[in-house]
Amino acid sequence: MSDFYSKDKNRYMTVSEINNYLENDTRWKLLGKGYDQDVLEQAQNLANKKRAVVAIYLNEERLGQLAYILPGDMTNSGSWGLKVPNSGAFNASAPEKSYTGKGLSYSFPRRLIAKVHIYTREI
Repeated sequence: MSDFYSKDKNRYMTVSEINNYLENDTRWKLLGKGYDQDVLEQAQNLANKKRAVVAIYLNEERLGQLAYILPGDMTNSGSWGLKVPNSGAFNASAPEKSYTGKGLSYSFPRRLIAKVHIYTREI
């Protein structure tokens, strides 16, 4: 899948560009926000069925973070107070902050969950 590769710019998209893409491409569907337990469970179920699922956050300056939902089990998050899906993320500006196999709350502090949007790619 090359959804997040910009052919005209000959590079992968920034988080801001990916956000615009997710909002406007009909193959991607918004599941909901990070604070919704049903959305989190749906995200994990879809990832376990090998569907692409991402969580994204942008601040007012259009900078943010993207995490992907991995197949696996949900875990309790003390910081979110919810069960969260298994996830991973690559941080280009700080590669040491990249991770895999941690709960989604590892990527986004609790104060951000109202602004975390979760998308899945329709087949």
